Amino acid sequence: MFRNRLCLFLILVPLVLWLSSNSFAGLEGKAKIEGSIFDSQNNEPLPGANVVIEGTRYGAATDLKGKFVISQIPLEIISWWLAT
Repeated sequence: MFRNRLCLFLILVPLVLWLSSNSFAGLEGKAKIEGSIFDSQNNEPLPGANVVIEGTRYGAATDLKGKFVISQIPLEIISWWLAT
């Protein structure tokens, strides 16, 4: 029981802090997803790969280093996506 509450606390506190920091930065109600895509066989970056949030029109293409950023995502979409 204690471990479940601790895990929930460790997940919710950073999420709340992150969301509140975005609202202070003038990005109220928006989120950003960023990351890198690598080939699973040789661990090299995949330039030009498309990254899409399934069921939405939000996405991005990776750069030459395999990095991508999807920004200005409404929090409703993130909430829906995490719930599925």
